[in-house]
Amino acid sequence: MRKTSSKAMRKQPPRAVVAFGVFLGLVMVGYGSVMLLLRPDGTGPCGRTCGLDQALLTLFGQPLYNLVFGLVWVALGLSLMVLMIALRVRR
Repeated sequence: MRKTSSKAMRKQPPRAVVAFGVFLGLVMVGYGSVMLLLRPDGTGPCGRTCGLDQALLTLFGQPLYNLVFGLVWVALGLSLMVLMIALRVRR
């Protein structure tokens, strides 16, 4: 049996995966920017967490809710883009 190092087993993700991850990160940053700059009313698209989003909106108030969730979306989008690019660049 031949042992292979864990470094040799890791491969770079395909370019399509990296491109999709960066595109998704840009969409997340865009959504966060809308929350920060345009200051929409209400919770926006909330899916299954409508009750939680409504409770946080009541707790924080609309301006702080927009600030917190806008910054969260921007931070997550930027970190996803950095992660995808770092996975591709890594050797």
